[in-house]
Amino acid sequence: MLLFLFFLTYIVNGKLISTGNFHTCVIQGSPYCWGVNDAGQLGDGTLLTRDSPTLVPLDAAEVSCGLAHTCFLLVNGSVACTGNNTFGQLGNGNFISQSSPVLISGLNATKVVSGERHTCVILQEGTVSCFGENTSGKLANLSLKGLGNQNVPVMTDPTGGTGNLDIALGGEHTCVLNSDGGVQCSGKNTHHQVDDRNQGETDGTFIMSRDDYEMSNFYYYTWSDPLINSLNSNFLAISAGEKHTCGIVTEGKVLCWGANYNGQCGDQTTSFNPLIMTVVTLLTPPMASFDAGGKFTCGVMAAGSVRCWGDNTEGQFAGGAPQEIVTYSTLAFEGGVQEVSSGVLHACVLFLNGTVGCAGTGVSLGDGAGPDYVNAKFILVP
Repeated sequence: MLLFLFFLTYIVNGKLISTGNFHTCVIQGSPYCWGVNDAGQLGDGTLLTRDSPTLVPLDAAEVSCGLAHTCFLLVNGSVACTGNNTFGQLGNGNFISQSSPVLISGLNATKVVSGERHTCVILQEGTVSCFGENTSGKLANLSLKGLGNQNVPVMTDPTGGTGNLDIALGGEHTCVLNSDGGVQCSGKNTHHQVDDRNQGETDGTFIMSRDDYEMSNFYYYTWSDPLINSLNSNFLAISAGEKHTCGIVTEGKVLCWGANYNGQCGDQTTSFNPLIMTVVTLLTPPMASFDAGGKFTCGVMAAGSVRCWGDNTEGQFAGGAPQEIVTYSTLAFEGGVQEVSSGVLHACVLFLNGTVGCAGTGVSLGDGAGPDYVNAKFILVP
C-alpha cells in the first residue's frame, strides 16, 4: 500500500526538472532554464544561449521540455509555452515562435508533457488534448488523419479508462495511462513503441505506409488496445523515449518496449524483439520514478540513488568513458535524489535538498563550462 501511494504521488506531482534536446529547466520556487535558446525555448524574452540558469517569471507547478520548446503548468491550472512554434506545439492559435511563455486559452489542466514537436495535456476532467505536429497519428485523433498541424488543443479520441493519470510523449508517439492501470498509445510504431503485439492493417486505425527513410512504417491514428504486460500488473507511471516506451508496474518493476539498439529497454542486450515487453532486470530495490530519454533510460531507486542504461556515448551517465551501457550504470549522484530527467545528450537530477546535478555534453549542463564526458556537475540555481 505504501508503495502504491508513493507512486501515485509521483504521478500527480509532475515534473520539477526537465531536459530537452539541448536545454534544461527546473522549478525551484520559480522556473529557471539554461542551454540552447535559438527558438526562445528558455522563455527569458531573448534568443541568447545561456550557460547558467536564467529566471522565467512564472508561478509554475511543473515543466516539460521538448526539442526546442518548453511548456509550464501553472499553479492555477493554466498552461503557458515558449519556443519553437513551427508545428503549432505552443498551442496558442498561430505558428509564430515565442521567446516568452504565452498562455493557451481555455485550458484547466493537471499535467502537461512536451514531445519533440507536439504537446499534450491532461485536463481537469481527465480527458487528453494534444496540439502540434500532426504526423504519424501522434495526436491520437482519427478525424485528424491527413489534416495539417494543429495550433490549438484538440481533444484526442476517448481512451479505455474513465480518466487518465499520466501521459508520455516520444519522438513520434504518444501514450496515456488510464485510471484503471492500462496503457494505450498512438503514433508511429516502426519499433513497436506503440504496441508490442499487432502487425498489419486492422479496422482502418492501423495502417501500413511508406516514407523516404524506411521501406515500411506502421502507424496508429488512434489509441491502441490497452497493452498487456508480462506481469499482468497495473501500470503506475509511464515515460517515452525517442523510439521506446517504459512503465512502472505495481511491484515497482519497470517494463520497456520498442527500440533496443542501444540497450535502452534494459534487458542487458542490444537485441530488438518487437513482440516482447522487456522486464528491466537487476534493479533492487524497486524503482520509485524514472524517465526515458532519447536512447537511454534513467530511474531513481527507492533509496534515492540513480541507475541508467542505454546510450552513454556523450557521457550522460558520468563517472566513466562514453560507451554503450547495456547493463546498468550508477549515475554519479549517489543518494538523496528526488527526480531524474533524461535528455538526448545529457541527464539531470534534482536532489531532495534542491540541488541540481547534470552530466553529458554541452551548455545544457548549465555550469558555464563546456563538455565533460566523465565528471558530473552541480548547477548553482539562484
